[in-house]
This record gives sequence, C-alpha cells and structure tokens, in this order.
Amino acid sequence: MSRVFASPFNLIFLIVLVLIGVLLIPLLFLNIIGSAFTRLGFSAWEAVLIVLLTLAGSFVNIPVTTIQSASIYPPGRFFGAGAAGSSPSSTRSRSSPERRLSL
Repeated sequence: MSRVFASPFNLIFLIVLVLIGVLLIPLLFLNIIGSAFTRLGFSAWEAVLIVLLTLAGSFVNIPVTTIQSASIYPPGRFFGAGAAGSSPSSTRSRSSPERRLSL
C-alpha cells in the first residue's frame, strides 16, 4: 500500500485560499455593519439598502468650495533635493496653491 500525502502548500490550494479570503472578509465586514443597523431598529432590507447606498455614495465627491492655501515649504527648499536648493516646486510660478474642499 502506498500512501499519498498532499502538500498543504500547493500553489492551487494557496490561490483558492486567497480567493476565499478576498471574498469572505468584505462580506464579514458588511454583515457586521448590517447587523449594527438592524440593532438600531431598521429592517433587514433597510439595512442592506443603507449599506449599499453608503458604498455607492462613497464614490461621489461633491466640491463645495475652493480655498487658497499657503505653501508649507519655503521657496527653493524641498528636503535638499536638486542642485543649489532648486526644487520642482520652485520652478512653478504660483503664488499660492488652490485646495478643493469636498464633502
């Protein structure tokens, strides 16, 4: 009788294990979030709808305003990069960069 032992470190087994982890870990987190909404008093369908709409809404970026901000680095100094203190930021001729405030 010959015995056949399967190696637990087989490449196919490892790929399947990673795929299962990639699929199950987000589902676990979504289940935890959904159960939190049901404990708050929402029905199961409302909790699923809230979670899905929250995930869809996280892809939307609504710009509210644009504000001026001062540079945090003095001109010509950028961590000692470049020759004689020149830097990529010193070659631009902007007085102050603009920042977009979004929801």
